[in-house]
Amino acid sequence: DTYDDIGLDAPVGGNTIDEVPDPDCSAVVCTVTELANFDLWAWEQLLDGRATTFDDGGTTTPAVALRNVQGCIVFTADTGRTNTGIVDVVIQWQGLKETADAVNGGAVCGDADDEDLTRRQVVVSTYVIDETEL
Repeated sequence: DTYDDIGLDAPVGGNTIDEVPDPDCSAVVCTVTELANFDLWAWEQLLDGRATTFDDGGTTTPAVALRNVQGCIVFTADTGRTNTGIVDVVIQWQGLKETADAVNGGAVCGDADDEDLTRRQVVVSTYVIDETEL
């Protein structure tokens, strides 16, 4: 899988990126695409709780993890622009009890929609500008 297949407008989490990207960009100089793939893998490792693990009878188990966590990066380009617009980073997980979240129903990351009353989300939005498009 590559950054083009997952991550941008598609969820990560739950071991969707099953192998460490090659090359390991924490140890060598990488191209922009290689670094994007590595960063996406590293983000998924954090989402899945693999940054802190323990030995459970010979099995490496994440010590901390949200239930059914997924992360999405959603880019909405401004009219007439390709690389200028709004970037939303969404982290979505399954809560223990039903409630309502405050996120707009259209903000979906993965399978759970606003009808799933156990869905929890946090969304961080920012605006990016490609100076060549000004």
